[in-house]
Amino acid sequence: MKEALLRGRLNAIGEILDFGFKQKRKMAENISNSRIEEIYEAAKKAGATGGKISGAGGGGFMIFFCPGNSNYKVKEALNQ
Repeated sequence: MKEALLRGRLNAIGEILDFGFKQKRKMAENISNSRIEEIYEAAKKAGATGGKISGAGGGGFMIFFCPGNSNYKVKEALNQ
């Protein structure tokens, strides 16, 4: 991530976040659940290129990397 930022490869951030999310799910089965997967897939279908789940104990948040103007479509998809 640091290298992508330093080299100005901002669009790589989404791919890196997506890779990390997929790897995190492999670490333990309770990292994610069907609702989180549904939200993540909706954001990606709307234009996000990756995301991260953060927090613990059932209270946390998700962030998404939305290149260009895709953040508007991602927000709309997640609001639904």
